[in-house]
Amino acid sequence: MEGLTGEMANASTVKIENMSKHFKTTAALGNISLEIFPREIFGLLGPNGSGKTTLLRILCTLMLPDPGHRKGGTCKVLGYDLLKEQAEIRKKIGYVPQQDALYGDLSALDNLILFSTPYFFNRTEQRTRVDDLLNQVLLFDRRHDLVKTFSGGMKKRLSIACALVHNPRVLFLDEVTVGLDTSLRHEIWGLLKEQKKHSSIVITTHYIPEAEQYCDRVALMLKGSILDIGSPGDLIRKHEPAANLEEVMLAYEKIRLAPQKKPRRS
Repeated sequence: MEGLTGEMANASTVKIENMSKHFKTTAALGNISLEIFPREIFGLLGPNGSGKTTLLRILCTLMLPDPGHRKGGTCKVLGYDLLKEQAEIRKKIGYVPQQDALYGDLSALDNLILFSTPYFFNRTEQRTRVDDLLNQVLLFDRRHDLVKTFSGGMKKRLSIACALVHNPRVLFLDEVTVGLDTSLRHEIWGLLKEQKKHSSIVITTHYIPEAEQYCDRVALMLKGSILDIGSPGDLIRKHEPAANLEEVMLAYEKIRLAPQKKPRRS
């Protein structure tokens, strides 16, 4: 992780040990553990149904993990307990869902003012922050236009700006590049690379080549389990002759999804 030294490099923004999540009898997450550090882009990779969004929603305090994780487990964001201190966590994180949570009949400027108002007592400081964000996401010239007239890429950039109004220490993003063309996806990743100077970034995606290019570390997920964690380069070297991260994931899928042979009776 470039730029991290000493104590800061060892401090976790997210730390999970032995966490599970069940929906009735279905295990969405099974006894998972991971650690995320300051100023890194951490990718949660895997096919649909692997548990990526469930994990992200738990980290954003939108749902709770199973209480049984307390038996020898840890579940914290920025040092706060996910079961007891959700309000403190919410003050310090930003969240961008897969479906844009914007008001189409308001302008980009009005959306940002609406989302930023709870965080500012000084309206001059608020407007300065809003204008800075509009410039950062390349929407200042369209600030008075209604959001319903925006393209998908413009809406996604505005959604990211709305999540950044309070300078969050961790930014969570759920499949934010899905459905966008290649140039727009690279544009979004460029924004995230700039933002990681100030925040930890946790992103779910099934675009594995993009994660290989932009993520500092990734967790490979399948059927509610974490298969492996590491930098894309380390994971590829670990699983030679795999040539890229996609081949590493495919190899894991073949192993985990292969039918188990029944023992022969003597």
